[in-house]
Amino acid sequence: MCVEFEGRATFVLVYLEEAHPIDGWMFDAVVHKVTQHTNSKERHDAARVLQRELHAAIAAAQREALADATVTMPNILVDSMANLASATFGALPERLVLLVGGDVVFLGGKGPEDYSVAECKAALAALC
Repeated sequence: MCVEFEGRATFVLVYLEEAHPIDGWMFDAVVHKVTQHTNSKERHDAARVLQRELHAAIAAAQREALADATVTMPNILVDSMANLASATFGALPERLVLLVGGDVVFLGGKGPEDYSVAECKAALAALC
């Protein structure tokens, strides 16, 4: 996502279960109306929508000079239907995690209210 750490870190985004499905806890501001995933195909389809939206947002921001040209699209992984990543990291709806050799070296607060990108970036810089 940031070439500042290129060659020293691999960034991934793990798409979890839907945080705001129309058949669950949803609010009016949700743009993409999806149901909670009942199978892996539905979850992968939703992750592809996220991928397209992120790609478009990064491209638009760079065209408008709102984002540094060093921002790139992260790799996107999809959690299992058993929600193993979500359960392992207490990640729903989102969380910043740094792993080194499979060990958690930084576990940010639960997002979106209780985490800090700056804190995570500082922890990553200290590791690099």
